[in-house]
Amino acid sequence: MSDLEIYVHIPFCVRKCAYCDFLSGPADEDAKARYLTGLFDEFRFYAEKLKSAETRKTITTVFVGGGTPSSLSAGQLDSLFEKLHSSFGIGKEAEVTVECNPGTLSAEKLSVLKNAGVNRLSLGLQSADDSELKLLGRIHTFEDFLREYEAARRTGFDNINVDLMQALPGQTVEKALNSVKKLLELQP
Repeated sequence: MSDLEIYVHIPFCVRKCAYCDFLSGPADEDAKARYLTGLFDEFRFYAEKLKSAETRKTITTVFVGGGTPSSLSAGQLDSLFEKLHSSFGIGKEAEVTVECNPGTLSAEKLSVLKNAGVNRLSLGLQSADDSELKLLGRIHTFEDFLREYEAARRTGFDNINVDLMQALPGQTVEKALNSVKKLLELQP
């Protein structure tokens, strides 16, 4: 038996941030639906390949990144994880992570993710300073982040990492340290 990790790329965002280099961008619901249909076809294809392999694979890690996977609807997220589980038989011990951006989460989405076996959220805060968030082209404020971070905790997520960017244009040492201090208070 050998280990296998799965990365799923969801290339959709509410809008493209000024600094972003990843394959991502806004899309309408039709484009998202067509992408997911193709993605589910890929799941079936690779699931069949794994079934025919001589060595049984154990899925130890699933990482759903992007883009902004949390820009999908609750129903789309539910379908995504249903197809992942039915295609690959992800074990209860696997670390299952989803990247989320503040401004795209809701109680319904958090509940879907928790019920789907997601046990780690990766929240893309980037800065606790609203002027820096605006400079980066982010769709959220620090208050938006706090609201969604607390909602994730209330939903039962105890493994949450938070992304911070450093050395932003015009960023002072004080602003950078203030972002770190505010995050440490939350104990991600």
